[in-house]
Amino acid sequence: MNVIQPYGGKAVRLNFYGPYTKLYEGWNAMMEYVKDNIKASSNPFEVYATDPEKEPDSSKWLTEIYFPIQ
Repeated sequence: MNVIQPYGGKAVRLNFYGPYTKLYEGWNAMMEYVKDNIKASSNPFEVYATDPEKEPDSSKWLTEIYFPIQ
């Protein structure tokens, strides 16, 4: 996981590669990290970086999960 600064604030980012049906694995990892290491400042969000219509192999789909922090 990386700490980044989007939109003028910091956030933890997790890059999840795989099908959307397994996103819960990324979310579980993110939530475990957040509860043990940081203080959240707002709601998390996802960015779908790979277009499934252009990349048929779901193991290559990248979803970025962001959790804004204080």
